[in-house]
Amino acid sequence: MSMAGITMSQEALDAFEKVQGRRSKCRWATFKLAKKADDGVVVGEIHDEKEEFSYKQFADTVEKNAPRFAAVLYEFDAADGSHKEKVVLLSYIPDDAPVKQKMLMGSSIEMFKKSLIGWHKYQQASDLADLEEKAILKLCST
Repeated sequence: MSMAGITMSQEALDAFEKVQGRRSKCRWATFKLAKKADDGVVVGEIHDEKEEFSYKQFADTVEKNAPRFAAVLYEFDAADGSHKEKVVLLSYIPDDAPVKQKMLMGSSIEMFKKSLIGWHKYQQASDLADLEEKAILKLCST
Protein backbone atom coordinates (compact mmCIF):
# COMPACT_ATOMS: atom_id res chain seq x y z
CA MET A 1 0.00 0.00 0.00
CA SER A 2 1.27 3.46 -0.82
CA MET A 3 1.03 6.66 1.14
CA ALA A 4 -2.07 7.49 -0.87
CA GLY A 5 -3.68 4.19 0.19
CA ILE A 6 -3.79 2.89 -3.39
CA THR A 7 -3.35 -0.82 -4.08
CA MET A 8 -3.05 -3.07 -7.14
CA SER A 9 -6.27 -4.74 -8.23
CA GLN A 10 -6.23 -8.50 -8.81
CA GLU A 11 -6.99 -7.78 -12.47
CA ALA A 12 -3.79 -5.68 -12.69
CA LEU A 13 -1.69 -8.36 -10.96
CA ASP A 14 -3.06 -11.00 -13.36
CA ALA A 15 -2.25 -8.79 -16.37
CA PHE A 16 1.33 -8.39 -15.14
CA GLU A 17 1.67 -12.17 -14.85
CA LYS A 18 0.51 -12.47 -18.46
CA VAL A 19 3.22 -10.03 -19.55
CA GLN A 20 5.82 -12.14 -17.77
CA GLY A 21 4.75 -15.03 -19.98
CA ARG A 22 3.58 -17.34 -17.24
CA ARG A 23 0.10 -17.69 -18.71
CA SER A 24 0.20 -16.33 -22.27
CA LYS A 25 2.07 -14.53 -25.03
CA CYS A 26 0.92 -11.10 -23.90
CA ARG A 27 3.74 -8.56 -24.37
CA TRP A 28 2.49 -5.42 -22.60
CA ALA A 29 -0.18 -3.97 -20.35
CA THR A 30 -0.94 -0.44 -19.25
CA PHE A 31 -2.35 0.39 -15.85
CA LYS A 32 -4.19 3.43 -14.57
CA LEU A 33 -5.73 4.69 -11.37
CA ALA A 34 -9.37 3.65 -11.11
CA LYS A 35 -12.02 6.36 -10.98
CA LYS A 36 -13.09 4.96 -7.62
CA ALA A 37 -10.10 5.16 -5.23
CA ASP A 38 -10.99 1.88 -3.49
CA ASP A 39 -10.42 0.02 -6.76
CA GLY A 40 -6.75 1.06 -6.83
CA VAL A 41 -4.65 0.47 -9.93
CA VAL A 42 -6.55 -1.28 -12.73
CA VAL A 43 -5.76 -2.40 -16.27
CA GLY A 44 -5.94 0.34 -18.89
CA GLU A 45 -5.15 -1.71 -22.00
CA ILE A 46 -3.56 -5.08 -22.61
CA HIS A 47 -1.81 -6.51 -25.65
CA ASP A 48 -4.02 -8.86 -27.65
CA GLU A 49 -1.82 -11.93 -27.77
CA LYS A 50 -3.19 -12.83 -31.21
CA GLU A 51 -1.62 -9.68 -32.68
CA GLU A 52 1.99 -9.27 -33.70
CA PHE A 53 4.00 -7.30 -31.17
CA SER A 54 6.07 -4.22 -31.82
CA TYR A 55 7.30 -1.73 -29.28
CA LYS A 56 5.85 1.06 -31.44
CA GLN A 57 2.41 -0.55 -31.12
CA PHE A 58 2.73 -0.33 -27.34
CA ALA A 59 4.08 3.24 -27.39
CA ASP A 60 1.20 4.37 -29.61
CA THR A 61 -1.31 3.35 -26.91
CA VAL A 62 0.13 5.83 -24.42
CA GLU A 63 -1.89 9.02 -24.52
CA LYS A 64 0.05 12.27 -24.32
CA ASN A 65 -1.75 13.66 -21.25
CA ALA A 66 -2.85 10.45 -19.52
CA PRO A 67 -0.65 9.26 -16.64
CA ARG A 68 -0.07 5.51 -16.78
CA PHE A 69 1.98 2.69 -15.39
CA ALA A 70 2.98 -0.06 -17.80
CA ALA A 71 4.77 -3.38 -18.01
CA VAL A 72 6.45 -4.42 -21.25
CA LEU A 73 8.23 -7.64 -22.13
CA TYR A 74 10.97 -6.07 -24.21
CA GLU A 75 13.00 -8.28 -26.55
CA PHE A 76 16.28 -7.08 -28.02
CA ASP A 77 19.63 -8.22 -29.37
CA ALA A 78 22.46 -7.43 -26.97
CA ALA A 79 25.85 -6.07 -28.02
CA ASP A 80 27.29 -9.59 -27.79
CA GLY A 81 24.72 -10.82 -30.34
CA SER A 82 22.59 -12.73 -27.85
CA HIS A 83 18.81 -12.37 -27.84
CA LYS A 84 17.41 -11.12 -24.52
CA GLU A 85 14.07 -10.41 -22.89
CA LYS A 86 13.50 -8.07 -19.98
CA VAL A 87 10.32 -7.05 -18.21
CA VAL A 88 10.38 -3.26 -18.04
CA LEU A 89 8.14 -1.29 -15.69
CA LEU A 90 7.29 2.21 -16.79
CA SER A 91 5.65 5.11 -15.06
CA TYR A 92 4.50 7.88 -17.33
CA ILE A 93 3.44 11.06 -15.55
CA PRO A 94 3.40 13.95 -18.03
CA ASP A 95 4.33 17.38 -16.78
CA ASP A 96 1.04 18.83 -18.02
CA ALA A 97 -1.19 16.22 -16.31
CA PRO A 98 -3.66 17.51 -13.70
CA VAL A 99 -1.93 18.15 -10.36
CA LYS A 100 -4.10 15.67 -8.43
CA GLN A 101 -3.31 12.86 -10.88
CA LYS A 102 0.41 13.66 -10.75
CA MET A 103 0.38 13.55 -6.95
CA LEU A 104 -1.54 10.25 -6.79
CA MET A 105 0.58 8.58 -9.46
CA GLY A 106 3.81 9.89 -7.97
CA SER A 107 2.93 8.64 -4.51
CA SER A 108 1.97 5.23 -5.94
CA ILE A 109 5.18 4.47 -7.84
CA GLU A 110 6.85 2.50 -5.04
CA MET A 111 3.66 0.54 -4.38
CA PHE A 112 3.51 -0.32 -8.08
CA LYS A 113 7.12 -1.51 -8.15
CA LYS A 114 6.84 -3.52 -4.92
CA SER A 115 3.54 -5.19 -5.89
CA LEU A 116 4.97 -6.71 -9.06
CA ILE A 117 7.59 -9.39 -8.68
CA GLY A 118 9.96 -10.45 -11.44
CA TRP A 119 10.60 -7.24 -13.35
CA HIS A 120 14.11 -6.28 -14.48
CA LYS A 121 14.25 -2.57 -15.31
CA TYR A 122 12.32 0.58 -14.43
CA GLN A 123 11.90 3.77 -16.46
CA GLN A 124 10.24 6.92 -15.19
CA ALA A 125 8.96 9.20 -17.95
CA SER A 126 7.49 12.68 -17.98
CA ASP A 127 7.57 13.08 -21.76
CA LEU A 128 6.69 10.71 -24.60
CA ALA A 129 10.32 10.90 -25.76
CA ASP A 130 11.29 9.06 -22.55
CA LEU A 131 9.19 6.13 -23.80
CA GLU A 132 10.77 5.90 -27.26
CA GLU A 133 12.26 2.54 -28.10
CA LYS A 134 15.82 3.87 -28.21
CA ALA A 135 15.49 4.95 -24.55
CA ILE A 136 14.19 1.51 -23.55
CA LEU A 137 16.91 -0.27 -25.52
CA LYS A 138 19.57 1.85 -23.80
CA LEU A 139 18.00 1.07 -20.40
CA CYS A 140 17.89 -2.67 -21.08
CA SER A 141 21.42 -2.79 -22.49
CA THR A 142 22.96 -1.67 -19.20
